[in-house]
Amino acid sequence: MNPVIEPLIQHLTDRQIDVHVHSSNLRKDIEIISQATVLIASVGTFVPGVLCMSQNIRKVYYFNNSSDFFGNTTYECSLVKDKGDYAARVMSNKWANTAEQQRLMLEYPGDKLAG
Repeated sequence: MNPVIEPLIQHLTDRQIDVHVHSSNLRKDIEIISQATVLIASVGTFVPGVLCMSQNIRKVYYFNNSSDFFGNTTYECSLVKDKGDYAARVMSNKWANTAEQQRLMLEYPGDKLAG
């Protein structure tokens, strides 16, 4: 599992933000994600595909990517930019799931992100 899931759930719960985590099979996961109204996207092609199928998503947060998710105008996109070195250390085909990269994901300072 992604190493930030549990800390993210705790962070949201501590702030009394309603969060639901589901994982099943690909078909069920896509169905559940498509029902969301807000989505946080990682790098890759999975989220743009889901966005093409969803009628419910109204806001998408995405990281260090200039994509407009195929130009869909049914939702608002918010770009979160890296003001530090996260992208240089982890992205651009550098992800190896090392202990250092996992720690960076969990401990990266929020003030290094701009949105």
